[in-house]
Amino acid sequence: MATVSIKLNWTFEHFLTYVLFVVAGADMNVDENELSEIKEIITNNNDTTISYEQLADDVKKILMLQPHIEEKEAFIKENKHLFLTNEDKKDFFIDCIENVIVADLHIDEGEFLTYRTIKKSLTE
Repeated sequence: MATVSIKLNWTFEHFLTYVLFVVAGADMNVDENELSEIKEIITNNNDTTISYEQLADDVKKILMLQPHIEEKEAFIKENKHLFLTNEDKKDFFIDCIENVIVADLHIDEGEFLTYRTIKKSLTE
């Protein structure tokens, strides 16, 4: 598995969108309820002039370069320090992840494992 080096020109909202997409896709089935929850979270917490659609497009370009969950988890771990600069932001991220996981009313084992891995990474 090759790793991709990516230069980020992202906002906090980009990183949040990325993490939420990773969690939603961990069960290989991104549900419409999960996408609606992500859009609502991003739209209600967007402090930029970048639209949700543009954020999602920017994030999808990176996700397409990372076919394996291990690459996505490593990417999160490597870049979290750029966006999660205090405990409030970390707690906010974890709350958002939990909201996305339960949005489809089914917690898949893959989602739960990804959630645990990302939560651990975010809080280290």
